[in-house]
Amino acid sequence: MVAKKRKSKRQTLQTKFKIVKRTKEHHKRLKKGRIDGPGKGKKNPDRIPNAWPYKEEVSIISATLTISNLNPMICVLGIPS
Repeated sequence: MVAKKRKSKRQTLQTKFKIVKRTKEHHKRLKKGRIDGPGKGKKNPDRIPNAWPYKEEVSIISATLTISNLNPMICVLGIPS
């Protein structure tokens, strides 16, 4: 039996650069999607669920804590805002 000839792996430059271009676009889309994808970014730590009892009191306490973190002199001197 005679062995079959293998197909050549040569390709035209047009095909070669078209493949390079498409892979570059694909990687760019993946990179952009990774940055802008859901679940990324900051989470808001000040969010209080509506089902919590005493939600208003907790929100007032957290608001005063954030103000005191912004300006430590308010906490030291006890100046009301």
